Amino acid sequence: MDLDAFSLSPKVKHIAISYAFYEGLGFFFFGGAEIQGWLISTYDCAG
Repeated sequence: MDLDAFSLSPKVKHIAISYAFYEGLGFFFFGGAEIQGWLISTYDCAG
């Protein structure tokens, strides 16, 4: 099933902890500014 792209913007208290959690799930971070409190990530479910 192809779900195409979607966006999710959860608010988190500790961005470094959230980053580590999503990275552990296989997400790849490619943009944003951690110092400003936001990041852009993607997950390649095809691979």
